[in-house]
Amino acid sequence: MEWYYAVWKPKMEEKFGLRIHRKLFTTEEWFRKCVEVGRTEIRRKYPNSTVHQMDIKMCESLKEAITT
Repeated sequence: MEWYYAVWKPKMEEKFGLRIHRKLFTTEEWFRKCVEVGRTEIRRKYPNSTVHQMDIKMCESLKEAITT
């Protein structure tokens, strides 16, 4: 997860202008909590990363991802 947020997303922003990112995730609450803990740690370790300005949301359906 760290590589994904700290390396991949900033490179996608630089190369392709990625600013909005929707992810289809399970509805399992424990998994979502794990993701949030990981994102908090990344904010702590990489406070100046451009990833923090991206519009990133977890969605439960393709329709939700398209319409939000």
